[in-house]
Amino acid sequence: MLSRVADNLYWMARYLERAEHTARVLDVHLTRMLEEYGGESREAWDGLIESLGLKAPEGLDEHSFGHWLTFDIAHQSSIVSCIMSARDNSRQVREQISSEMWEQLNRLFHRVRSASLTEASSSAQQDFLNEVKEAAHLFQGITDSTMNHGEGWQFIQIGRFLERAVSVASLIGVQYRDEEHLEGIAVLKSCTAFEAYCKVYTADVRPMQVADFLLLNAEFPHSVRFAADQIETALKTLPLANERKTGGKPLRLAGKLKATLSFSEMEEIYDSNLQPFLADMERQFSQVHNAMHQIYVDYPVEAAIENLTTHVLFDPARDPVSLQCGRQRELYGSPYAPAKRWQSEMFAVRFARDTPGQGRLLPGSQRQSSSLFRCSRAPHQAQRAG
Repeated sequence: MLSRVADNLYWMARYLERAEHTARVLDVHLTRMLEEYGGESREAWDGLIESLGLKAPEGLDEHSFGHWLTFDIAHQSSIVSCIMSARDNSRQVREQISSEMWEQLNRLFHRVRSASLTEASSSAQQDFLNEVKEAAHLFQGITDSTMNHGEGWQFIQIGRFLERAVSVASLIGVQYRDEEHLEGIAVLKSCTAFEAYCKVYTADVRPMQVADFLLLNAEFPHSVRFAADQIETALKTLPLANERKTGGKPLRLAGKLKATLSFSEMEEIYDSNLQPFLADMERQFSQVHNAMHQIYVDYPVEAAIENLTTHVLFDPARDPVSLQCGRQRELYGSPYAPAKRWQSEMFAVRFARDTPGQGRLLPGSQRQSSSLFRCSRAPHQAQRAG
């Protein structure tokens, strides 16, 4: 699989997961404001925006935040912008995804593009948010049901769960700064976790139990531990698909992260302060992202040469016919066949990495850079990788 294909699938999943998470958190927030505040509250909006890892531009009032988070195309992390970015990524790898996946994402794209300002300024906004959530869930189900669970699907899994883990950790980090005013039910609903939590702890909502469920539960799909498990599983599968012996640095980091979450106890985390633990989790997820980007997307040419000379020129057990370019056996009757194959594959490597415009979302997009992970959640800012 070309690096640009892996990159597009990875970011398609991340953008769609980000749009769904933002829609869910915003829907809970709007309901909560009507019930508790009876209208708009600047303080409540500030907390919501910070929990999403965003920084609101100056000049916005409490009546403009909903539109800015949902419909503002100029805002690169709005729901509409994220869906547009996901669709742009999927369009570049149209041959790698199923027709059903493309049709569902394209349908969602046209729906959000046609959303009117009336929806942004009335109670119809919540109906729109519910449509986005349902469409994102439908796309995930279609992906799992209609796409081969090979390399491409594994990159989708990594993108989806890495975005989910960081989003949940950021949400918990902001909400738990002031436990005296913590709205445990709202936090659970923001992660679609209220009913699942009640089945484990009953309806007794306590801050420590909520944090334990969202961070360390191994069975709930939106917990940080569950996401870490899925990322490690996907990274374990990728070396097999690529005929590599190990997953390298990304797999080691994911395994370390999984072990940390598997053997941690919430009582110990609370005793040593929850905030440093969450910050460390985000740092480790950042390392996984950067390492995976370096290995599978932005790897140096020297590493590709080493891999080709090791596995192609000096591996007599490997059949020289199994070429990615689809050449047939009769083309390699000469004693120089391995060298020809090496040259062919090196051309494929250089083409995949050096062709102008390949793997780029928009002319101004620099999201392939892995120097920053979540300094800003704006997906198209220069030097942004997460």
